[in-house]
Amino acid sequence: MEASQERLEMLRRLSEAPGVSGYEDEVRRVIREEVSGLAEVSTDKLGSVIVKKRGSADEPRIMLAGH
Repeated sequence: MEASQERLEMLRRLSEAPGVSGYEDEVRRVIREEVSGLAEVSTDKLGSVIVKKRGSADEPRIMLAGH
């Protein structure tokens, strides 16, 4: 599968995952599956998924937050 098709599939999975406030387990599962093996993944006490991808010190830092 080509990269753009993979991104569309990921977007489809995320948008179809039930994520009613307080019941976001499926969304968390999809995110974890997508980034597994690519970055450090953790979940905080409130259920937020935190993904850290280490880069080089020479590059600017980027933060992406979603709600």
